[in-house]
Amino acid sequence: MNMNCIALLTLALTANPIMAQSDPKSKADDPPPQEVTSREIVVTATRTERELFDVPTSVSVVKAKQMERKPKGTIAQMLQDIPGIQVTDGGIGGGTKRVNIRGEGGARVLVLIDGIKISEQKSMDGSMVMIGPNNVERIELIKGPASVLYGSEAIGGVVNIITKKGGTSSIQGTQTLLWDGANNSLTPYTSLYGKHNGVNYRVSGDYTDAGDKIGASGRIDNSGYLQRNWSAYLDYAWNKGKVGTGYDHYRSRNRIPGAVSEEQESVTIESMGGPTVVNGIGITNIALDLPRWQRDRYYAFVELEKLSSVLRKIKFTPFIQKTGKDFFNKIDYQLRGQQGPVFVKNDVEQNPSTFNNQTSYGANLQTDLTLGYTHYGVGRVEYLDDDLDAKAENHGRVYVWVGIPNVMTMTEQDIPTSSSCFYKGGQQTLAAYLQDEWNLHSDLTATFGLRGTWFQSKLSDTNDDRLAIRSNSDSHVVGSMGIVYAGIQDWRLRVLSSTGYRHPILNQLYIGTAHGSSGYAYPNPALKPETSNNHEIGVRYDAHGVQGDINVFYATADNYITIRRRIDDPNYDFDNVESARTYGTEFTLSYTSEPANLTPYLAGTLISRTFDRGGSLGKTDRTGLPKWNGSLGLRYERSFTAKFDFYTDAFGRFAANNQEDTSNETTLNYVENGGWGTFNLALGARITRSGKIRDCFVDLNLNNIFNKSYIPSMSVLEDPGFNIVLRAGMSF
Repeated sequence: MNMNCIALLTLALTANPIMAQSDPKSKADDPPPQEVTSREIVVTATRTERELFDVPTSVSVVKAKQMERKPKGTIAQMLQDIPGIQVTDGGIGGGTKRVNIRGEGGARVLVLIDGIKISEQKSMDGSMVMIGPNNVERIELIKGPASVLYGSEAIGGVVNIITKKGGTSSIQGTQTLLWDGANNSLTPYTSLYGKHNGVNYRVSGDYTDAGDKIGASGRIDNSGYLQRNWSAYLDYAWNKGKVGTGYDHYRSRNRIPGAVSEEQESVTIESMGGPTVVNGIGITNIALDLPRWQRDRYYAFVELEKLSSVLRKIKFTPFIQKTGKDFFNKIDYQLRGQQGPVFVKNDVEQNPSTFNNQTSYGANLQTDLTLGYTHYGVGRVEYLDDDLDAKAENHGRVYVWVGIPNVMTMTEQDIPTSSSCFYKGGQQTLAAYLQDEWNLHSDLTATFGLRGTWFQSKLSDTNDDRLAIRSNSDSHVVGSMGIVYAGIQDWRLRVLSSTGYRHPILNQLYIGTAHGSSGYAYPNPALKPETSNNHEIGVRYDAHGVQGDINVFYATADNYITIRRRIDDPNYDFDNVESARTYGTEFTLSYTSEPANLTPYLAGTLISRTFDRGGSLGKTDRTGLPKWNGSLGLRYERSFTAKFDFYTDAFGRFAANNQEDTSNETTLNYVENGGWGTFNLALGARITRSGKIRDCFVDLNLNNIFNKSYIPSMSVLEDPGFNIVLRAGMSF
């Protein structure tokens, strides 16, 4: 082969973004070595390592340094400044937060930890982000349907949490202490990690004991929480592969603000015995407790690389994940009435509780293939077996007084009540996924994906006489197509069309749930999967200190699973009765002035969302989302010497007002939260030393400086007022 041919071949290989990939770098608490590329590498967008600049999907990344400089108590709160993201509390004051993407709630957002799904088969709101922020290296988010890549629950998007692994030298460690004035909590974190002769290891843990949240309007009683995390990781790497194993544990206890409702006005009801005056029907006290929400994950992996000119990589990951939740509810209410001269008074005490335990057995197998010079293929097979063991109990008493006031002695009765039901079931999922990145031209890359999924669901045993032993099977196919054009220097133009789906969980298919005090929501084994279609156009720019990303999206979703009230019956049924249409734009823009070490930045979302709830309720655009929200800031960062770094970040967060239509077939109701804005300041420093202690660092956050009182959209509780967060520590 002559020199011209060799030169042309070399040029073709290096010009092809598929062939010119860098090997993955190990991550650690210390700053990593300089990468071959200066742009961000992501793995969630295409299930392979790609530059964020070149992927066809809308992806955002939160890195460890960002989390350290603006520390929060939960992972979900770390995401609040990303366009398209809302963080919701579900009325729980503690560490249980869920992520909403483009209006799609927690049940339609898939949460992964190192690519492994947190599965939830008995929930109304989907999975919580069950991991603390201290041991997280980075968070990658896909916005919009990602069911082609990740399967059910990814109808709204994906949150992939990537944990810290090994280090850069034999023995390293990090010790930090975080004080959060928003709830007067202390969080100590300790991590020991390192790398020696190809062996990477890490052991870490933290513990948080948080008091009640302090809003601008005052303390929110019974809103504190306990949270603990610890993990262990070990791998061995050689030039063509890696083998490893790990374990991580999360457990929280969340106290929940109670509720006291006013007594209703007296109502006169005609009955066969004459007019009955019913006075004071209603709940007078509610006490809630979530004493256990737990996750344990055991996993291993084998990864082989550069096996041949065609087979680039193969990775096999088996895992076992156990999740559990205990929920206690105490309800006291009075029912007083009078029928003719006879007065009746009932004092009712109910103590419903649920105990959910789920074990998930799974394995993933992925292969990366180089198909000629223009195709890079990914094939993946996934298996997941969710085994659910749940129990619902209700123990209480009814105290009854019957008599004629001032005439006869009241007759008293003490009637105990008790019920206990168990539910055993499972859902097996088998999925096969194919993706092809086709380099159509040196400046044009197309990505095609196709996924087929097969489900087998069953309720295998129960003593609940409302239900029947059932099973069924289903399958679904989704696809996506994306194009990235790189023909303009420092610009990337992208177009994406993708479909999403969400398969019903066991709770919706076979078990059902108590719907507060309003009745029982019966399951529906005939439920259809929720489906969606998403179309996006986006532009990225990165040059001369300017970084920008803007996209315009349009999405439709059908067959939403919700509850529908029965006619002349206080109970409900799960049914496919809602659809949604969403469109908007998301953008980020920043400019870094090297001489001044200043970076002004702006990020925001403009969004419109409409629900069609069917029947008499019809359409509404009052979906709880603000029409616009975002953040604006100015960051200063400078290394004064080789051993001293300083930064400061002054920024505002803002959102428009929002309304949520919570009406049902019998009652019109709207919840409104006003628009808000907060001003915040983050600053800190790192000192690098020689010797055993290499780094000392401190981060100080002044949040909501003007003590603004506000409730974030799609949440129930007020956010903290002015508060200080202080993080300090060292590494060796």
